[in-house]
Amino acid sequence: MLAPDYGFTIKNYVGTYKMIEKGGDVYIVSNEFYNARNEEKEISQKNLFMDDYKNNDYLILALANINVNNDIEILEFCNNYGLPYSSIDKIINKGYNVWGLELSEEEYGEIDELYRQDNMKRSEFCKYVTSAKHFLGLKNELESENPNMQNMICDLLYLLLFERLWGFDFDNDDAERVTSTAEFRYLFQKSLRKAKFEYDHDISIEIIIAEVISVPVFKPIYNYIKESNLLQNDITYCKNMFEFLRNILIMCIEERKNKPIILVDSNYHVFINDDFQITDKLKQLIFEIAKVILADSISEGLSNVHPILTVNDNKISSDWKFEYQYEGVY
Repeated sequence: MLAPDYGFTIKNYVGTYKMIEKGGDVYIVSNEFYNARNEEKEISQKNLFMDDYKNNDYLILALANINVNNDIEILEFCNNYGLPYSSIDKIINKGYNVWGLELSEEEYGEIDELYRQDNMKRSEFCKYVTSAKHFLGLKNELESENPNMQNMICDLLYLLLFERLWGFDFDNDDAERVTSTAEFRYLFQKSLRKAKFEYDHDISIEIIIAEVISVPVFKPIYNYIKESNLLQNDITYCKNMFEFLRNILIMCIEERKNKPIILVDSNYHVFINDDFQITDKLKQLIFEIAKVILADSISEGLSNVHPILTVNDNKISSDWKFEYQYEGVY
């Protein structure tokens, strides 16, 4: 098995960060610069232990444990580890590229005045925190002898519907989907886009699902399969995914009293708003799709990661080549 024997590491740009308002959004921005000029301070790379099993220190835990309502916790994480996806690494890896157009540095700077500082929207950072929470949540429930089925439903709904959502522009520049789960997620969100569906704070999951699934008539599955070779080759799993969502929708409608039972917040965190009963059919579907959804989601996040050999203390060791911190989280 090819695996690092000295710890799981990745290089990431790490500076000291602050929050600023720009164009109506809040950004996390480094005080340091890439290719510093005059009195500017150069931002540096730091070798991070993503999976320091010797000290029981895992970066995904640090990310998942952040309270997204606490700016101090967010900045503390960034000062220690940098951003999940460094904007500087994006420029180094992809150049001054905007919507498929290759620009000069001067032209790029006119569009993004922060381009030489490591930066990310605060809202985007919080979505990566949500992702880490649901990944860990599902992994822990699958390893438990007595899993919490309500928590599993929330984790599965997030991974099936919202993971990597903000990476889709629904154009030719979107990354190719390499798993059935990613393809399903992409087509589901594309359907919501066509329906001009807009997210709001703490929206009921049944409203989102009902946008493309009508009960009891269940037609969208055929439209999805027709659009995708991936799903055509994985019909059973595809049907199970749809059946899982249909059962969730029915349960939400039948169990709802004076309030919705499952909500999604502005960071796409899925959470329980009221207790509900889970049918045996739904339990069966959960266990049929849970491991596949988790495995597919991780595989999708690792699609650009490659094994490499490195020399440490004059010894050859195996490691992995990452472009971004969050690939190490996967």
